This record gives sequence, structure tokens and C-alpha cells, in this order.
Amino acid sequence: MQIITKREKIRSVLNRWLKQYPEQNQITTTKLRELDLNNCSADDIANIIGNSSWTSLYCNECEKDVDIIMGLGKDDDKDPSVYVCECCLAGALAQFKYLRDR
Repeated sequence: MQIITKREKIRSVLNRWLKQYPEQNQITTTKLRELDLNNCSADDIANIIGNSSWTSLYCNECEKDVDIIMGLGKDDDKDPSVYVCECCLAGALAQFKYLRDR
């Protein structure tokens, strides 16, 4: 299990960008380097890159973009294979409790 926050995703965007595009998109790289990744918004990054996928945290259950998420399982590259938000996890736990208490 792994908890991931939107701020962590924002803070890691430059490293992830450089890993994927090490020698391309130098204008984008420069603009990302100029950001204060501890304080900028996800929209600031989306405006530079052109989409919000670099900072989105999508729940696989409700399909909402959330600020904090739990990664579960592992795929081939050791990243979580499923991401679930707090609300959906709470719903799942409530179902377990209901079935256990019957």
C-alpha cells in the first residue's frame, strides 16, 4: 500500500518529466524548473505541459481526480496497480463491516 498526495505528485513532476523526456521539450523543462514545486498549483503545471495528466490522482473506483489516494497491489514495474480514494475505501470498509456484523 502506498499513500500519494497531489502535492507529492506536483513535487515529483520535474523528475518524472526529465525521465520521460531527457533531451526533448527544453522549453517545457525550463518552465518546470522555474516553478516553485512546493507552492505551485496543478493548474500551473497543466498550463506548461498542456494537460493535467502529470498531476492527476484518479480513483479507479469512482473515477474522480482527488487530492490524496491509496495505491494498492503491484504491477510489473512495482508501481501500484490500483488507486482508490478515501471515500471509496471507506465505502469498502463499511461493506466489510456490514457483512461481518450480519
